[in-house]
Amino acid sequence: MEHAIAALVGESASRFSLAPVDQALPQPKVAVSAPSTLLQRRPDIAAAERRAAAANADVGVARAALFPTLSLDGAAGWQTAHGFDLLSAPDSFWLIGPHLVGAIFDGGRRSAGVRASRAAFDQASANYRGVVLNALRDVEDQMALANRLAAEAKDQDDAVVAARRGVALADIRYRQGVATYLDVVTAQTAALTAEQAAIQLTTRRLQASVNLTRALGGAWS
Repeated sequence: MEHAIAALVGESASRFSLAPVDQALPQPKVAVSAPSTLLQRRPDIAAAERRAAAANADVGVARAALFPTLSLDGAAGWQTAHGFDLLSAPDSFWLIGPHLVGAIFDGGRRSAGVRASRAAFDQASANYRGVVLNALRDVEDQMALANRLAAEAKDQDDAVVAARRGVALADIRYRQGVATYLDVVTAQTAALTAEQAAIQLTTRRLQASVNLTRALGGAWS
């Protein structure tokens, strides 16, 4: 995992190291609501939006091909019905002015091109909408999961406190001779199981925070 992080931050794996963390990581505060404009930072949404914009531009190009082309240019040369004579001025001609070119008949090829471009634009727009909807669903899933895990972690912390109190009571009963040491071991096992469940919930909450950050395309702060 350390080598994978080195690759992500652009460092050599042989020279990269992370100091061990010997304390609990603080839980990020999950935003109750975040503006949808944050989703514009996601690479998949940005790419889908640009594809839709490019398809829209293609429609304009295809429609422009239906109209004739008007250009201003010049022409010069020689025209003669007899022997070529460079010294004969009436043989020369020149022209400067507009030049109009248009397709008289193309078998509907240009009109079909416009329809194809519009169909491609509709497809790109539908794909863009689908990408955005999936992103919104992803954000909502991770936000809901983070909030539910936070409530579950609070209940699990209460269970850990109760299990530790049970261990203390079992130890007192054992020392007073009214219970066997098996009761103490049983209470300790229950407390250990509760603590392990709390640690697992903490890990899941951290993972949910990472997934929410990824779904938003970055930190929501």
